[in-house]
Amino acid sequence: MTLYAVVPAKTLSKAKQRLSPLLNPEEREIFALAMLEDVLQALAGVGQVQQIFVVTSDPIVKELAGKIGTEVVEEKELEGQAPAVDLAIQVSIERGGRSILSLPGDVPLVTSDDIETLITEPMLPPFVVLIPSQEGGTNFLYMSPPDAIPPRFGGPSFPRHMEEVKKRHIPYRIRHLSNLLIDIDTPQDLARLLEYATVDGQKRIYSEIKRMNLVERLSQL
Repeated sequence: MTLYAVVPAKTLSKAKQRLSPLLNPEEREIFALAMLEDVLQALAGVGQVQQIFVVTSDPIVKELAGKIGTEVVEEKELEGQAPAVDLAIQVSIERGGRSILSLPGDVPLVTSDDIETLITEPMLPPFVVLIPSQEGGTNFLYMSPPDAIPPRFGGPSFPRHMEEVKKRHIPYRIRHLSNLLIDIDTPQDLARLLEYATVDGQKRIYSEIKRMNLVERLSQL
């Protein structure tokens, strides 16, 4: 089954503004790029993924995507995660894709093994597999065919995705994977990540946490 993956990526200057109590604008850009790199590297290690699409208009993100070997889909005037994912869905269908998975660029703990576990569960199309975030968003959406349901990202997207699944009577599975529950939007999210994970791993996000001395800075908020 031909599988494509999509990761939407905002313009870095607009990324992670809710981290402003902790990080200045330059640091927010670096932090967002580090998380995105970790997500893309995890996807790049999954052999079943035919191609990874990064939907963006940001030149620095495009450069990172090129280094990792992912394909850029130009965002143009699109605003928001749902239109970006929908654009990638249309590209995947045009190329004969039979399934697609969507990950946000701010779930840095995800690993290649996590993704492989989720996509190798035996299911016959049509199907949808979802992982909710702690705040009611959707941190993983895997479906076949690629347009099994329309993307409804933004805010509390998980119940909206479930509504679409049930309306279409599509078989589905909900998974709760710890590495995909934590997405980083606020200082509180970052504090949860530090409670859950050591900062001694190989992911780029760990090196940025150390370099920016974020453990101490969080304690002073």
